[in-house]
Amino acid sequence: MTNFLRTLFLQIADPLATAIEPGQLESQTVPELLELLDNHGMEAIALRKLRGLKSLDPQIDTWLEKAETSQFGANIVSMKLISEWDTVGERLAEANIAHEVVKGPLFAEDIYPNLSDRPFTDIDLIVGADDFSRTRPIMEPLGFYLGLRSNTDKSDHYLEQKWQRGTSPMILIEIHADMIHYPGLRRQASFGLHQIRECDAISRELRHLFTAIVHGLSGHKLHNFHFLVDILQAWRALGVADRAHLKPMAEKLNLLRELVAGLWLVDQAFAPPELNETLAEIAGPKGAAKLASPLTLDAVLDAPFNSKSSRVRRNAFRMRQNIGA
Repeated sequence: MTNFLRTLFLQIADPLATAIEPGQLESQTVPELLELLDNHGMEAIALRKLRGLKSLDPQIDTWLEKAETSQFGANIVSMKLISEWDTVGERLAEANIAHEVVKGPLFAEDIYPNLSDRPFTDIDLIVGADDFSRTRPIMEPLGFYLGLRSNTDKSDHYLEQKWQRGTSPMILIEIHADMIHYPGLRRQASFGLHQIRECDAISRELRHLFTAIVHGLSGHKLHNFHFLVDILQAWRALGVADRAHLKPMAEKLNLLRELVAGLWLVDQAFAPPELNETLAEIAGPKGAAKLASPLTLDAVLDAPFNSKSSRVRRNAFRMRQNIGA
């Protein structure tokens, strides 16, 4: 990836950065830029950043038309999901099942400048481990069925249930007992109802940041750039007082490596004010780059294209997490 293309992509991906001006584009980079945006899930933010380029290039016009249609559909799904969330939440409360909503709708409302910048295709609910098996009598009467991947489905193993209803659009409610799905990682750290509420007791913003960190680095393997944008926006939402709690909370949750790696990657991509100084304080003598190693910004940017280097680096980081190195 050229530096020119990287710069354009990062400007589009940053919700607070300015829109792209016609003079910034080079026609030969348009196809690669649009592919990069699609593969990294940046369509929503890019739609408002690229609207001013309409009629400049036929490929951009086609992309904008497709993105407009996709955004319209996503907005309908989001409204439907919020309605379902209300109903499911009421039923869980009636059954005395404590729960919290995480990610999608809360990120969109709390940390993004425009609700449409953070589309979501499901609702994620966290329940206590003891209540995880009690959800079936709640969900089935509402018309949901448990989506199973195969005869060897590991939903219980991963403490994750995918409750589905309908097809067009499909309504998906995911219920988790822990946001860290892989048992190997759960030997090192946990991020369930108790931990989420522990962060929330300090501030909602701290909760959002650790949720974004866990989602990108312990739930998934940074295979998509939107994980870093969530972390960026969660960092920006933190108050000065919240930053003093970052290292103590990360150490308590055993997520210091993940916190440093996520923030270091954001700093490499966007360099938001004061993050570099905060990183130095959190990482200590080891340094942020060493704690994040072998992850790099290129490893994230190249992830959707099945780059061998990206795959090796992200898998190696996951291996370090598994062994607690």
